[in-house]
Amino acid sequence: MNIDELVQSYKDEMITSLSELVRIKSVYDEPRPGRPFGDGAYEALQYMLNAGRLLGFEAKDADGYAGHLQYGDGDRPFGILVHLDVVPEGDGWTKPPFEATVEDGAIYGRGTSDDKGPAVAALFAMRAIKEAGIKLARPVRLVLGCNEENDWKCVEYYARHEHMPEEGFAPDAMYPVVNREKGLLSLALSARFASLASDEIMLESITGGSRVNMVPGSCRCIIKASADKQRFISESLSKFPYKDEFSMSSGVDSQGRCIIESHGKMAHGSHPEEGKNAIAAMLLFLKQAGIVNPFIAFIGDAIGMDYSGKGLGIKMSDELSGSLTLNLGLIDGSQNNGRADIDIRYPITAKLADILSAIKAKAEPAGIDVKILNHRQPHYVPEDSPLVQKLLKAYSDVTGQKGYTLSMGGATYARAMAKGVAFGAVFPGGPDMAHQADEHIMVDDLVKNALVYAHAICEMCVDK
Repeated sequence: MNIDELVQSYKDEMITSLSELVRIKSVYDEPRPGRPFGDGAYEALQYMLNAGRLLGFEAKDADGYAGHLQYGDGDRPFGILVHLDVVPEGDGWTKPPFEATVEDGAIYGRGTSDDKGPAVAALFAMRAIKEAGIKLARPVRLVLGCNEENDWKCVEYYARHEHMPEEGFAPDAMYPVVNREKGLLSLALSARFASLASDEIMLESITGGSRVNMVPGSCRCIIKASADKQRFISESLSKFPYKDEFSMSSGVDSQGRCIIESHGKMAHGSHPEEGKNAIAAMLLFLKQAGIVNPFIAFIGDAIGMDYSGKGLGIKMSDELSGSLTLNLGLIDGSQNNGRADIDIRYPITAKLADILSAIKAKAEPAGIDVKILNHRQPHYVPEDSPLVQKLLKAYSDVTGQKGYTLSMGGATYARAMAKGVAFGAVFPGGPDMAHQADEHIMVDDLVKNALVYAHAICEMCVDK
């Protein structure tokens, strides 16, 4: 059989492998000896390494940080970089997030599209190459990371201890080819100040979000208030214009405290426009109700529902990569302190120093401290490079569609390679389910990804 027929014949095995992998809850957890990112990530890594060994691939465990599976010999491997860790499940699921439900031609579960599904597709693409007996002029190496959703310590460790491929792709975005990735900047905005509490009302706490790179799906506020103020809060909420959109509610707990909740729609932090920010809705309500402190007032006014960065003085764009985006991902505060973590994706031609300077010019006069949590420079591979052109050919050969290049705000492992691009796994017109409730991948798309990757390996690793 040729590689196309072989990939098609693996369909049921691919469903089984992805289902088993999804059932491993590989969310970041407390480090343990030999398991730097917790039990789940380690178990997912071992699953993939064992699966590769059974297929006859060279398998290497880089001390639990990462690993690789390789087919072929040589010292110039072509890299396919995937990650096996996932973000927390978050709110709004109608299917169990870690049970891999197969229904209506789709596999549901956290990681099915980001990035366990593409990892399985890449593994079976390599299997097709091997079982078809195709001779490679250079090896193909599937690098398995375990900490992509946090701070990339996995691939950083791997690059220090193993040979990181210089050229390759990360199947962690969309097709045809993403050759431009914006700069990634995560900041903590924090402040401490004198309490503004009174006998009638006090903001005890506000908490929301689960990751800085996720649009928060929920936010909760606890307020100590007199009976009159509780009625005032309830009346204010009934008049709040976003009440229904964010399913906002208020009530009184057993301790007599007023509990306010908002519920939005989760989305990837690089596409904040696709979500509904529950923290932003809460901040706007608190302002309307007059329950504010200097920190809440600043975050609400400077960010609020906006995701362009205008309120912080950083709204910008360029022709290569488009507009800057900002996601208010986390908040944790009380009556006299607060911290909000924001995720910024900035254009390729922008400068970090200019962005920080603009934000500090707004924040510091308000008593807000600005701290960098994470930063990655923009990444760009020219469209006329052999890598991009060969991947576009592989995509067109399988899909029959014309290839083209894209820019995105997401950060993929493509940046870990000198010449790396993102290649799939979302086909044009398909939904991007990364970080969303009821994340899923269509079975047909899982197989089609394996077909594209098998053709890509042939383009890049076979002499013609």
